[in-house]
Amino acid sequence: MSELKVHSGSLPHRGEALIEADDELMQDIEELVTSRFISINISGFIGSATPLLSKRLGFDPAVTAGPFETAFQDVIGTTVFLTIATLMLQWL
Repeated sequence: MSELKVHSGSLPHRGEALIEADDELMQDIEELVTSRFISINISGFIGSATPLLSKRLGFDPAVTAGPFETAFQDVIGTTVFLTIATLMLQWL
């Protein structure tokens, strides 16, 4: 079981927090942050490129972008998260 301690009273700036955590918890946090960073950037790029590509192909960008982007984010987000989790399991 991981333990997370947050201290905020002794820091010079209000609102900042010092987080002490064990290695297992930090690895979980790194996995989540890395996977979300990658999937958000990929989804942002595809979300910007889809309307441009659909307009070039003669389709209405407003109609094609919404469903495509939603499905793409679901697939890419899950795939990136599980891939990074699998890669990080090798270090355990």
